[in-house]
Amino acid sequence: MTRETARPLAVVVVEKVGWRQGLRAVTYLAAWGLASDAAGHPVTVQEYTDHWNQSLSLSYKEREAFSTVWPELDSPEVMWDQIKRQVRNRSSKSVAAADALAVRLP
Repeated sequence: MTRETARPLAVVVVEKVGWRQGLRAVTYLAAWGLASDAAGHPVTVQEYTDHWNQSLSLSYKEREAFSTVWPELDSPEVMWDQIKRQVRNRSSKSVAAADALAVRLP
């Protein structure tokens, strides 16, 4: 899919699972990415839980939402790398959460 036909992440997740699950999936993607960047490696669900100091059950709910949107992915790693590449290619302005939602997917 070319850049012209790529669609924003927010549109893709809402069409697939709706706002509530979509937001949970995207939140997990970003939070997982930040935890992994801080750890220096792709984190497990337990490491994610520890990093964000939340319950393991909540972490699994968030992970499940991610898997609902992207069942073909074992980990958010590929998506997170794609987002970081696209953000890096933008201007040097600080990136808000809205920028992540505007990332275009093939």
